[in-house]
Amino acid sequence: MKIALSYLSVIHSLDEKTVENIKNSSADYLHMDIMDGEFVPNKTVDISSLEMFKDLPLRKDIHLMVEDVSFYVSLYQRFSPTYITFHIEGCLDVKKNIETIRSSSSKVGIALNPFTDLETIKPYLPFVDLVLVMSVEAGEGGKSFIDITDKIQTLKKIREENNFSYIIEVDGGIKDTNIALLKDADMVVVGSFITNALSYKEQVEKLKKIVG
Repeated sequence: MKIALSYLSVIHSLDEKTVENIKNSSADYLHMDIMDGEFVPNKTVDISSLEMFKDLPLRKDIHLMVEDVSFYVSLYQRFSPTYITFHIEGCLDVKKNIETIRSSSSKVGIALNPFTDLETIKPYLPFVDLVLVMSVEAGEGGKSFIDITDKIQTLKKIREENNFSYIIEVDGGIKDTNIALLKDADMVVVGSFITNALSYKEQVEKLKKIVG
């Protein structure tokens, strides 16, 4: 299982020490939550505040919680993201968003909130590289974990039966006491459990040890 480190809980106190901690964390990806204040109430800090992440030797996993997907895909290309993920909720043209991300040379992810029916994304599963299942409502960092293991199992079954290639990612409230529930996911996003500790690396290694 891959670990994507989210800095959302420390976004307003980023400094060189925090960035160094992220760099040395042994996480597999840096998870970048981008919010526009419209799709979700919260808004991401100005992009200039994130420039320090540009040259970090971590692959970037960008999670767009925005209405204007095309604008933010273009804006965040400077980070050379491996994945860019957008939400199904409220999306008027899913195929256009998939094409926009694909044409940017990033891999395509589609996300859904914990209480969004999986049926809403099924038509698009052949065309995406990642499915992000939220285990908290989007934009609500630090909230309690919602059990979405049934969605993981269904997505895994669909992938196997149809020979699809997407990976399954889970984001929200993940820590050492519940990560074992997500053993069938390919990647998990972890924020405050890591960033609230003195050593990010120790926390990442603790999680990886639990899931093998």
